[in-house]
Amino acid sequence: MPVKLHSTIQAIAQKMQQWMLLNFDNNITNALQDTQFQKTLPIAIACEEVAYKILLWIDHYSTDIVLARCVFDASGDFPGTTRTAFPKNRQAFENVYGLEFSNMLIEEGNKQRAMPQVDAPNGYPSANYLYKGYGIFQRDLQFVKQDKDFFFKKEWHDINTCLDRLIKELKNYAKTVDSLHEIIVKYNGTGPKAEQYALNVESYMNAMKEA
Repeated sequence: MPVKLHSTIQAIAQKMQQWMLLNFDNNITNALQDTQFQKTLPIAIACEEVAYKILLWIDHYSTDIVLARCVFDASGDFPGTTRTAFPKNRQAFENVYGLEFSNMLIEEGNKQRAMPQVDAPNGYPSANYLYKGYGIFQRDLQFVKQDKDFFFKKEWHDINTCLDRLIKELKNYAKTVDSLHEIIVKYNGTGPKAEQYALNVESYMNAMKEA
């Protein structure tokens, strides 16, 4: 007998699935054409990446605002955190890409901070943090080296662009590994945290299948 999924996992998965299919069903269908992936995969990745924030917003804000405010992960700048990938922090980014670009991204992060938060219904005050994850699938700022426009032109505001980047990345990983689990692991990175990430995504996918 299969293990029953935790009700919180099911609730998150089903709420996100309902919202994403209501707003982006055709976009997801088109993005997945000629791939091996099912609709539950991008939705489950969004569950793992952003549900903890945007489930507070989706019933009160437009889809455009929700997508635009998906600017998370202040690692390297938030006190007590470190980061190894480029940029390690705001100063490292600014040294390469300049003050204007850096300040624009910081401003986008502060727009997210002003949104309702789990522990701050009226949002957080502005801060001088450079966030590292952009879009509903949290494209990492390290990709600025080969995909500057995604960040500089705020292309994470567009669901089709987010899906395009996600699916291209997943397809590339599919060329080097044999299982969906391994593809999801590689999407997040390597090591125990990436393994747990994949297990979480798979739990969300299974919860949607049970819906």
